[in-house]
Amino acid sequence: MRDDKQYAYLIITRELFSRIFITHQPRLFPERRSEFGPFTDATALKQTLKLLRRIFPFCTCKQTHHRYCLNYHLGKCLGDCCLKQTAAPAISKLYRKNIQQLEKIFSGRRLVLVKQLQKAMRRAGQTQAFEQAIVLQKKLGQLQQVFANAQIIKTA
Repeated sequence: MRDDKQYAYLIITRELFSRIFITHQPRLFPERRSEFGPFTDATALKQTLKLLRRIFPFCTCKQTHHRYCLNYHLGKCLGDCCLKQTAAPAISKLYRKNIQQLEKIFSGRRLVLVKQLQKAMRRAGQTQAFEQAIVLQKKLGQLQQVFANAQIIKTA
C-alpha cells in the first residue's frame, strides 16, 4: 500500500555559487550537481540543514540583488553569492569549501570531514593562527553535536 506522499531529496545545484534545495521531485533540476536521498522524514532533513547552515553557511537566495540578504546579517550566508557584482574570490573559495563539506556529510563521509577539520585546526595552532584554530574548534564541536543528535534520532 502506498499513500500520496513522496520522499524528500536534497539537491545541490551546479552554479557558480551552488544552492541547496529540498524537493520531492529531483528530476525537475537539470542543473543539479549532487542529489542525496530519498529521505523519509523531510522535517528531520530540514532541521539538520538548519543546524548545518550555522556551521557551513550557504546561499538560499533565488536571484542576485544589490544588497546583502538578511541571512548574511544573521551569519547564515557568506554574502558574496547574493550580490550582482562579486569582487571577493577568497570568500567564494570558502563558499565552495562549505558546499564540499556539506556534500561529504550527506554522502556518508563525515568521519573524513571531521579528520580534515581536526588536522586543519592542529595546523592552524602550530602556525600560531589561533583565531582560525578557535573557529575550527567551534565548528568541530557543533558538528559533533549534530552527529550525536542524529545518533539519538536513529536509535529512538
